[in-house]
Order: sequence, then C-alpha cells, then structure tokens
Amino acid sequence: MADKPFESRGMRFLLEVRNWEASRIVELESYGSPHLDKKTRALIDIVLHTIRSSERGLRRALTKAAAGGASRDEIVDAILAAQPVAGTENAVQAIERMLDWEEERGFSKAAGAGGDGFRPAAKLSELTLREPKIVRVGDRSVVLIRLEGDRVTALSNICPHSGGPLGLGRLSGDVLTCPWHDWRFEITSGECLNRPGKHARTFEVKIEGDEVRVKP
Repeated sequence: MADKPFESRGMRFLLEVRNWEASRIVELESYGSPHLDKKTRALIDIVLHTIRSSERGLRRALTKAAAGGASRDEIVDAILAAQPVAGTENAVQAIERMLDWEEERGFSKAAGAGGDGFRPAAKLSELTLREPKIVRVGDRSVVLIRLEGDRVTALSNICPHSGGPLGLGRLSGDVLTCPWHDWRFEITSGECLNRPGKHARTFEVKIEGDEVRVKP
C-alpha cells in the first residue's frame, strides 16, 4: 500500500463505491475521531503500529498512552488485540519493544534489581551443564545455559521468527534450534545461522557466588 493509503487506487475505489465507510477511514487515519479521548486514541495507535511493526510509531503511541493515563494492562491488551491481524511475531515484538521502552524510562522495576540493572535469575548449582533452563527475569522469559568453566549464557526464550519457545529446543554444541520452525541460533551471540541478519536477543550475565544474575 502507498505511504498515504487514502491516495491509493484501492482507497479511490472505496471512496467511489463505499463513500461513507471510506470517508470515516480517511478521517480516522488523518485526524482521529473527535469523540475519542487522548488515551483511547493512543491505544488505537498502539494497535495500528503493532500491525505495521513500526517501532518509532509504537514508541510515540506508548508515550502518548502513558501521558493519557493508560495502565500497563490496557497497553498490553491493545497489543494483544492486534495479534489476529499483526500475527504472533509482530505482537511479541511489540511487547519486547514495550518492555524496552519501560526500562529506558525506569517504569519497570523488578524486585531484587540492583543499581547496575542485574536481577537474580537462578542458582548456579541448579543449572545442569548444557541443559537449557527457562526462567523469569523481571518481565522477560529467559533461557539460561550453563557452559564449561561455570560460565552461563542467557538469551530470550522468544524466537524472533514466530515467538516459539527457544528454551524447549534442541541444543547441539553451541547451537540452539527452535522447536517450532527449526531456526538455529548461536547461543552466545544470538545470531541466527540459517536466517542471516536475524538474532535472538542475548543478555549480560554476572555470577556472584552461587547466584546467577541477568541484566534484561
């Protein structure tokens, strides 16, 4: 579709054969409904930018929604409302962007978070060598993998393809394969080996005694 959809051939057709409905689309696209308050308009924008997978637009809409008094649950609901059209990958990506946006503004403060941003994730003694373990760190689902020399690597449990659970995948050497569509990721860099340019998100890890701490 063109950058300005109301100037496209499809919109011209709709304006001719469905003038009332098309006019309302143009009005909402251009100006928003005059009957909606700022919070509701911002939540609608969150739905639209989730569908469009627009990071810049989503961030603007998140800022407006927060300024308008939208709760976190309302924002999450707006993103999930877009899922049937946007698809799971775009909806999950929008949630990740929301979490990043929250953390940049200090909105998300999990218990146990230190001043350096690291949060408790697991006990080193509870991790089996080279056996992926899914844990929750703040609001994120994270896969921990214990390596030789008491090293631990951490990456997102959410596959960037379709949101599959990476922690339930098969680990072979330093490659973790998503159980849904066989996307393969190098566990320390997050690089996707069969989809160049795609990455699973990785996180910094710090070990203090028996405690594994992750910076989400």
